[in-house]
Amino acid sequence: MLHQLSSSMNQAKETLEGLLALINSSTRDAIQEYESAGCELPTLDRPTPLPENVISLRKALRILEGASFQLCTTLSHPEPLMFQRAMGHIDSQCLLVVVRAKVADVIAEHPDGLHIDDIAKRTNLESRKLLKVMRNLTAKHLFRESGFFQFSLPEIYFNDQLSSIASADVYANNRLSSTLLNNNPCNSIIHIMAMYNMHGSSNLYESMADPEYGHSWDAHRSPFSYGIKGTSPDSSFYDWLHVQVSSSNERMVPASANKKTTAQGMRGKRIFDHAMLAARNVTDAALVSKQFAWKDLPSGATVCDLGGGIGTMAMDLAKTHHHLHLTLQDLPNVIDHARQVWSTEMPGAIRENRIDFVPVDFLQSSPVKNQDIYYIRQVVHNWSDADCIVMLKNVRAVMGPSSRILIHEFVLQPNFSTSADVDIAPKPLSPNFGYGNSMSFMEDVSMFVGTNSGERTLDEFIQLGADAGLRFVKLWRFAETGLVEFVL
Repeated sequence: MLHQLSSSMNQAKETLEGLLALINSSTRDAIQEYESAGCELPTLDRPTPLPENVISLRKALRILEGASFQLCTTLSHPEPLMFQRAMGHIDSQCLLVVVRAKVADVIAEHPDGLHIDDIAKRTNLESRKLLKVMRNLTAKHLFRESGFFQFSLPEIYFNDQLSSIASADVYANNRLSSTLLNNNPCNSIIHIMAMYNMHGSSNLYESMADPEYGHSWDAHRSPFSYGIKGTSPDSSFYDWLHVQVSSSNERMVPASANKKTTAQGMRGKRIFDHAMLAARNVTDAALVSKQFAWKDLPSGATVCDLGGGIGTMAMDLAKTHHHLHLTLQDLPNVIDHARQVWSTEMPGAIRENRIDFVPVDFLQSSPVKNQDIYYIRQVVHNWSDADCIVMLKNVRAVMGPSSRILIHEFVLQPNFSTSADVDIAPKPLSPNFGYGNSMSFMEDVSMFVGTNSGERTLDEFIQLGADAGLRFVKLWRFAETGLVEFVL
């Protein structure tokens, strides 16, 4: 018995020491990536330039996040830990408060900090209540408590010049809160997530336990649909979004939905469009133009960006790979807006006939024929397996002998997989990197909540392609996402 206890203790210590070693090594790797890119090492206090598109940095951070979280979870008492996890909604609601009150914008006018009473006055919120919100967010490094604030001396002294005084409850922006400024796309993500929480996530259990909704994978029976059934019965998330947001320039909004162009709807439209720009930074979209072998394609090679919205990825290709001929396809109203955006942002590509704009409903008809590449980003996760098979069969019907499909999505990594293409984390981390890959698992639940769909494992992608008559070739893995390549 004593021998078993001693062996167990040694094994536990070995695991903890192993996690600590991964934290040290991955931190050094991350620092090295900053230095190799010639970037200043970051601090929490101020925004600093980041290395652009460095996959190795993201992989180092994936190990660091996974090991740190696993180590803290291992050493912590379960009850306080579970209590803290159950309180996770507090942070998202506090974020919504400061975003709606434009706290970061108010503070931005005072780089040295602004007292909570002044912040409250300028945001029309009660000071002590706002202080509770700010203390919580500052503890998570989402703002900075500076300890000093500027004030104007009376006019009889020094001609109304600014001075400073030490004080508690003085807050300034930092590297993270700068993303909450009203003109930053990340700001809009918080609005969208609040909408999700109100109608979808807060009804997750009720919808899963409901006899009608719980066993259905129909888009009109999602947890979000459950939450709006009282005001918008039998509506999918995108039906509701089209009515509320009147979005005319983003992907996957059914043309059959009614429009409501109210002031609230137009404000929602701006928020949703802004949020999609922020999502681009989360989903490795900027990496595609640099990491895939576009340069190896011959001059005049054709690329169809299917369901590509206004064509942000196609713009990256048009800027960096002039030898490609691009076709952007989405619903008619989306394509109309895309033409306007490109005429302003990329007039040269239009003038040189390097881009075509072709409307399509890919669940009803096929895209343009015989393209070398059919690129599909952040579309498949919106739809059920049955709908995805229809879409992929529509693409397959027009593929040439050398055509390829590239599906760009989060690729879920289970702890156990039959695929040789899956990354395995170094021991003693969980094989799927644990918290280091948490974004993909949260996104999976988010898509389930909104559309009764979700992210997929590589094995699930391979099966999806096989059901559509396609053959899997390889996974082009980036950091959080990857390109799943199929051929005929």
